Amino acid sequence: MLAYAKNKTDKFMFASTGVKRLVKLAAPQEAANQTGDSYADWQYKCAKSVIRKLRQVPGAVRELERILERADVDESKCVCVLRSLDGRVQVGDEKGPPHFMYCRLFRWPHLKSYHQLKASDTCEYAYNLKRDEICINPYHYTIVKEPGRNK
Repeated sequence: MLAYAKNKTDKFMFASTGVKRLVKLAAPQEAANQTGDSYADWQYKCAKSVIRKLRQVPGAVRELERILERADVDESKCVCVLRSLDGRVQVGDEKGPPHFMYCRLFRWPHLKSYHQLKASDTCEYAYNLKRDEICINPYHYTIVKEPGRNK
């Protein structure tokens, strides 16, 4: 990331305010299976990716922030990004479906696969519907327990 940053407070010195706000709303680092600096770098890159994707839709970034601040499970609307040709987004060295990457950032940093997520019945733009837009609202998805696991 920024090789010349002297400490963690300097790390996001040049980040936009939108990226900084989204990083603050991200899931806590303790829940992730990564070391401090690598997870912080991934958070930054993922938040930057969200901003870049949502910038095309007026008010979408603010709507996502509102949903995250309120943990708005019941009455939140879809927050959508355009589906790429392969249906994935690149964050650092990692590539995966946008709803998975952003659910990892904002709710469940321990997720290993997008197969662990299930869209709510009310989500109109869920990833599995194969529409031109994909809902990235983390409160429109739940974790599915794997068969044979008692977690």
